Amino acid sequence: MDLQDGYIIHRRNYLDSSIILDIFIKEFGILSMVAKGARRKTYRNKGAVQLFTPILVSWYGKSDLLTLKNIEIHACEYMLPPQNLSFGFYLNELLVRLLRHGDPHPELFVYYHYALEQLVANKNIEVILRVFEKKLLQETGYELFGNTIVAENNYIFKADSGFIVVDMLQAKAAGLATYKGKSLLALQQETLDVDDSDTLKDIKKLMRTVIKIQLGDRPLRSRDLVA
Repeated sequence: MDLQDGYIIHRRNYLDSSIILDIFIKEFGILSMVAKGARRKTYRNKGAVQLFTPILVSWYGKSDLLTLKNIEIHACEYMLPPQNLSFGFYLNELLVRLLRHGDPHPELFVYYHYALEQLVANKNIEVILRVFEKKLLQETGYELFGNTIVAENNYIFKADSGFIVVDMLQAKAAGLATYKGKSLLALQQETLDVDDSDTLKDIKKLMRTVIKIQLGDRPLRSRDLVA
């Protein structure tokens, strides 16, 4: 097998000296594999078995837990600023929790790569996170915008029927979360503006609701870091 582009998105110790890696691979999706001896001081590729590092990998095996064959650094590790590490962990946990192992998502992989670049540059963080969430939901088969959205309308969101036009005052009196049509269109068209704080606040509230529904009863551990 040729070496494949990937990123390690989760790692955990295994037995005395090994590590189990969940690797997001461009053409294969998420695969779990054992890096034998990776915790030994003599392991020659320690720099490659880190998070946020573009890697090239190959593997062997036929079970759900594969064996890492070769791994090398494809480009320099992304040194996320300390204040943005939690956002990187958040992206990784979303991938692990919402994608099925073995399903390829090459376009999402490309956007994940772009998102890391923006986290390193400390640019457009809120916009990057919201668009990544939208793209991830689409990749899982969840279409957020099944209904036509009109900029001048206000909406509530229901999991079983999508966005429903409402009267703003009545909805607020009933304690319902409302969303402006222009905010929803900005997300749908991926034209969110980092300087439009009201729209970003609207969309953050929406995406938290939608992702919570997708996750079920197990909340994201990294969510506490990016509140």
